[in-house]
Amino acid sequence: MRSQVLPPIALRGGESVKKRAVLIGPSFFGYENDIVDELERSGFVCNFFDERPSNRGLVRAGLRLARVLGRTVRLRAHESFLKHPDASGADLVLFLKCEHIGEDFGRAMRLQNPEARIVFYAFDPISRSAPWIASDRSVMDVKYSFDPNDVEVYEDLRYLPLFYGRSYSGDMQWEARHYDVCFIGTLHSGRYAFVEHVVRNLDASFRYYFSPARWDYLLRKQSSAYRGVPMDQVRFRPLSREDTARALGSSRVVLDLPRPEQTGLTMRTFEALSSGCAVVTTNMRARKLLPEIPESLLRVVSPDDPDGAAKAVESILGESVEEDREVARRAMARYSLEEWCRRVSDS
Repeated sequence: MRSQVLPPIALRGGESVKKRAVLIGPSFFGYENDIVDELERSGFVCNFFDERPSNRGLVRAGLRLARVLGRTVRLRAHESFLKHPDASGADLVLFLKCEHIGEDFGRAMRLQNPEARIVFYAFDPISRSAPWIASDRSVMDVKYSFDPNDVEVYEDLRYLPLFYGRSYSGDMQWEARHYDVCFIGTLHSGRYAFVEHVVRNLDASFRYYFSPARWDYLLRKQSSAYRGVPMDQVRFRPLSREDTARALGSSRVVLDLPRPEQTGLTMRTFEALSSGCAVVTTNMRARKLLPEIPESLLRVVSPDDPDGAAKAVESILGESVEEDREVARRAMARYSLEEWCRRVSDS
């Protein structure tokens, strides 16, 4: 539980009030802390509740595999939170993804926060989040998804893309960037083979392949996503936020390889473009979702075409894109975390 007391907001007549927000969801690479910080900047006292009892790799796997035991552990953690003073009297309750949150918990939060604006946001496809939320009409005031396909399927969902944080400024000039290509991401869906094919003829690249645990890597070693991936090229801790921003700020092109079932734009897309990088992505909807970005900085290739991705990178590296980078930088202002928080707290 994270809490910070802010100065009260002054009202007429000498009265004062503190807006309170509760953020409920998983820890996901520190982005939950960025959201808390941004909400606090906008005037909320914000608390974060992790829906998982623990984020250790073995516990997370157990919660998914041992369903009966995992459900019991989750229920105890959720019941404990509902008794906490911060679980009541909020002005804003923001549910993020909520893979482990059930209907009973959602309804309990509604009963304990009758005056609150309650919002749900899916940063994964609904099939990987909380499917019950898409059809439930009694808990959430507003429901958002980053995935256009889910928005088309579920009438209650509104489209709201992801965001980039304050660390991604893109100040370094194109010519000063010493990495031709950057890839930072979790190993899945054949990403390793795709990226290695793209970078094989380049002078300098930054690749960071993440796996949640050594046992997970060894268990999946024979799968298509992990086959041929040397352990010494895999990292078992996520790259820090500072190092991620530094790597993007030093790169010309970022490879973006979302999961095959995903149609929403990844966080990396927004971070890369706001950092002044070009993006080569296998998201076939990317150009439709970001029409304001010059084509010189956003190329779409098939997920089965690493040769096409290599040619796209080569083409970008051979062009002068400074003017287009300025166009993209201005266009990205609407995708800042500040703007995202304004949407979920006010709309």
